[in-house]
Amino acid sequence: MINEFSKSFINSYMAKSVKLTDTEQVTAHIKKLEPSFGKIIETIRQIILKTDKEIGEHIKWNNPSFYYTGEMKPFDPKEYKREIIVMNLFKERIMLVFPVQKLRINLVCLKVIIKMAGASLYLKT
Repeated sequence: MINEFSKSFINSYMAKSVKLTDTEQVTAHIKKLEPSFGKIIETIRQIILKTDKEIGEHIKWNNPSFYYTGEMKPFDPKEYKREIIVMNLFKERIMLVFPVQKLRINLVCLKVIIKMAGASLYLKT
């Protein structure tokens, strides 16, 4: 027979062992932000994700980041060719980092930049 302490321990352990998907991790990260700041980040997130169906998201360096999920030629992982945008959120400041080697911007990255430029008028507060 399992006592209440054992049940509590098992439930707690099972809850911790469930791994969130990348998208769920990004959502949880944004929900922890101050609400008005989180709303801006969510708007930017949606613009980026709607730009191309082959853009994925995850948490990288403790911030939301976006990467290309499609097929690519083999490359050195230290070149960060798959990464499109890494957000740097600090003290309610937003810095979008485009970790592209030597300013070679691929088509997906270019589409995101254009969409972001068009949306910048809506993000001003």
